[in-house]
Amino acid sequence: MKIEEAESLRLMDLENHDQQRCADMMNIGRTTFQRIYKEARHKLTDSLINGKRIIIENEEPHGKGPGPNRRRGNW
Repeated sequence: MKIEEAESLRLMDLENHDQQRCADMMNIGRTTFQRIYKEARHKLTDSLINGKRIIIENEEPHGKGPGPNRRRGNW
């Protein structure tokens, strides 16, 4: 799971913000937020139903791939 997907779940589901507020907080458009959130929910549901592990990756700036600060978690 990408870090922005995890952030979308945190803002919507834990902090209970609406989609527009979440998008503003992430400095993205509302439709982009919807797409990220939908993908995050799909991955989370797949993990829960099918017993898959979730790995949250923190990419380095400029798309250089996972960096040394990559976080792994089992939700």
